[in-house]
Amino acid sequence: MQFELTVNGVPWGIPAGSDALVEFFASLGFPVEAGAGGIFSAPFSFVGHFTGAPEPFSPGLGCDVLNCETLEFSGGGIVTYEGLDTGIPSGPYAVGQQTFTFAAVPEPATLSLFALGLVGLAMRRKAVTALHTS
Repeated sequence: MQFELTVNGVPWGIPAGSDALVEFFASLGFPVEAGAGGIFSAPFSFVGHFTGAPEPFSPGLGCDVLNCETLEFSGGGIVTYEGLDTGIPSGPYAVGQQTFTFAAVPEPATLSLFALGLVGLAMRRKAVTALHTS
């Protein structure tokens, strides 16, 4: 399986002795009746790690020379999948083509600004209430 990673426009590779892994989790549902083929969607989540270095680097070089970094990541989104009709009532079911649409995750700085805005709104509301009750 091919694995590609780009960080801030720079492609990263997997040198000798390093690895990458991504695991996807989803509960795929199919209608119970026979002939249940069709297009369906469901939420999914994923976790993974990548140990590698920015490219380009010479083939055969390992992490001992390249000072590899390990990146941990997780997220989620919606998977759209093709349920194939097996002709057997109540299963087994087969899955055809899948398309994973990843949800955008705000950067930590964006979340901090959002939280600060909420605190400001709460403090303003408290100040306005105090003015009206005095």
